[in-house]
Amino acid sequence: MDSVSIKTAFFSVCGCGLFLGASLAYSLYRTRKELKEEVNAIRKTLEILRREIDEIKVHSSRRINGDVGSRLMPFENETEQSLPASEITTNSVDENDEFFDFADSNGVSNVVVSETNWDKWLQEVDALLEDTSTNKTELYNKIKSGLEKFGTKADILWRLAKATHLLSIAADKDGDKEKKKKLAYETLEYAKSSLEKDSSNSECHKWYAIAIGSMSDYVSTKEKIENGNEFKTHVDAALAIRPLDPTLHHMLGRWHMEIAKLTWVEKKVASALFSKVPDSTYDTALPCFLKAYELKPKWKENLLCISNAYIALKKYDEAVKWIEDGLSIRVKGEDDQLAHEHLLGLQKKYSSYRNSK
Repeated sequence: MDSVSIKTAFFSVCGCGLFLGASLAYSLYRTRKELKEEVNAIRKTLEILRREIDEIKVHSSRRINGDVGSRLMPFENETEQSLPASEITTNSVDENDEFFDFADSNGVSNVVVSETNWDKWLQEVDALLEDTSTNKTELYNKIKSGLEKFGTKADILWRLAKATHLLSIAADKDGDKEKKKKLAYETLEYAKSSLEKDSSNSECHKWYAIAIGSMSDYVSTKEKIENGNEFKTHVDAALAIRPLDPTLHHMLGRWHMEIAKLTWVEKKVASALFSKVPDSTYDTALPCFLKAYELKPKWKENLLCISNAYIALKKYDEAVKWIEDGLSIRVKGEDDQLAHEHLLGLQKKYSSYRNSK
């Protein structure tokens, strides 16, 4: 889960209490025209290559059999040993042939092994990203090497943004502020590049939002407010693409909650810079957390946010139920441990409201 990353981004942005800004729902996405054109170009290239391979089959078979009218031999049976040494050229099967299947009766070429490797690589990386015990530096290097192996794909770039962000969190824990800053900017660059590659990918929007939220320590107050506005824009965009992502609903709830916490003075400052401060309240934040709970019931940190929302609404008896539900969930990682400690504190403070009417 991305809860450590989300928490870091939110606490960073909201440090000055000005994490806000109204935004219109993001509705403009780049078309996939360029991608379709690239696919068509690849298909044409492979068709040409297929025809050339067919010609090679005919040429090689004629040389081997000495009979122009003989049946073509299967291409996979042609070896360098089948040809005279003087004729072992690029017409022979080389080491790259294993990546192509030219035996399709319909003449359709497939990059079978390459696609399999890509899917396998993604599965390995995602498993490492979800494992809190993963060595973050090794993970970062593995994903970065994917750029050389598979190219600058959006699906690599947003994962690289996530891995870099995790490294930034580790640097912060080690007290290395300069490294944290460097990695924060690097995270933003990867996230921005992923979004430029594919604005129809919800993860690209999500990680751009988290990345821009983590820039709060390095920008002016006005930029912090603008970043809050942009954060909301990209969370909305990601939700429009992937409405059943619990993390996105949680992020939106956190955004509404931070706006609700603003003081009258802070809202006046914000209004001086922007036309209007959003009318976010704890009542608007709570449904977002409840939706995240519906989609992912065992998320301890989300239950902490639900508890806090009910407390802010002075519904203490309801809050206690959620506090106890949250405490019943097993701690799996550092973010869970932190949420658990906060829940214990709330339980101690509000336990007297249990079963109250």
